[in-house]
Amino acid sequence: MKQTTPARPFATLRAVSNIIVVLGLLLLADWLCARWSDDETYACATTRLLSSEAGLTAIGMGGLVIAIIGATMGGVRHKMTVVGLVVMAFGLVAGTVFGNLLASYFR
Repeated sequence: MKQTTPARPFATLRAVSNIIVVLGLLLLADWLCARWSDDETYACATTRLLSSEAGLTAIGMGGLVIAIIGATMGGVRHKMTVVGLVVMAFGLVAGTVFGNLLASYFR
């Protein structure tokens, strides 16, 4: 009989710490570029853009695209279909309910 080895966990502590370090370095580079040019960081600009009503609607449409790809790859029970529908619902509901509130908050 063929002996199988147990699967390694996907997210080990080393992998998670490497991701945190890379994200920290990217944020540091973003902050340094913003200080150098005396402008806002890309993270702040992206947050303001995505919190607008149009940004949240774009997130919802992106979720629709993810759901369509998941449905064509594996049907209704495919993981991408479920994730896409959740992202689509979040984007469209948040764009409708919180669009004006978030836009006024981030101005």
